[in-house]
Amino acid sequence: MGIKDGKPRGRMTSYAFFIQSSREEQRTRNPNEKVVFTEFSKLCAEKWKGMDSEDKKRYNDMAAKDKVRHEEEMSNYTPEKGEKRKRDPNAPKRSLSAFFFFNKEERDKIKESSPKLSLGEMAKELGRRWQKCMNKDKFEALAKSDKRATKMGIKDGKPRGRMTSYAFFIQSSREEQRKRNPNEKVVFTEFSKLCAEKWKGMDSEDKKRYNDMAAKDKVRHEEEMSNFTPEKGEKRKRDPNAPKRSLSAFFFFNKEERDKIKESSPQLSLGEMAKELGRRWQKCMNKDKFEALAKSDK
Repeated sequence: MGIKDGKPRGRMTSYAFFIQSSREEQRTRNPNEKVVFTEFSKLCAEKWKGMDSEDKKRYNDMAAKDKVRHEEEMSNYTPEKGEKRKRDPNAPKRSLSAFFFFNKEERDKIKESSPKLSLGEMAKELGRRWQKCMNKDKFEALAKSDKRATKMGIKDGKPRGRMTSYAFFIQSSREEQRKRNPNEKVVFTEFSKLCAEKWKGMDSEDKKRYNDMAAKDKVRHEEEMSNFTPEKGEKRKRDPNAPKRSLSAFFFFNKEERDKIKESSPQLSLGEMAKELGRRWQKCMNKDKFEALAKSDK
């Protein structure tokens, strides 16, 4: 079932690999014996509970390896609708996950420090490092800035997701790199490291441009989502008389505060306006009022 229509098989846990192995051993020992599932399941659970970390290592390694396999296969998978529909070779790929970007950056480091690791051990080490990673925001930003993610995000008219300041910085850096060297092949790990170091060394004034872009994008996302109604099916058209998506508390706050800001600071750009709205929302002491308005919105 997992590979129907080309869809990658789902991830398996350590315990699932243990169960699978136990069933295969049972069939090998007694090929003609009818297995009572409830009894077999109970025996497996008791055996697993009594195993120490060394006994479970084999299955943990298999699960870690399978996690990487699943991530990589899903990054190249595009769901197909209908039995006879064939995948368009020009269709956008599935957006890459934050873990996938982390994987690409860390894999070479692990290979360099531990060249003798097996694929399973490599996968387990990647999983361990991801769990302890203190800089996941960086990889989540990279995932958001991925162009394939953008293409998937606007499918069926759905508004593109919000982007962070760092995501805008990464996107801008990639565009500048392409303009300077259009034919140069970018080494992802080096580019990512350089961007992270550059961002870390930037002061608030240098980051202002990207903070403004993120603040503006937040308002854009709120407004677009308030008018978005998900559509089901390729040919279904939105009913012009259908109720709009309920407005958020921030949207009501936005409507009330925008005119006040325009009156007191008419010279503000759209980006500066968005940033000021975000700042005031963070400090707002009366959010209950706007949340109540959002709830009462039909």
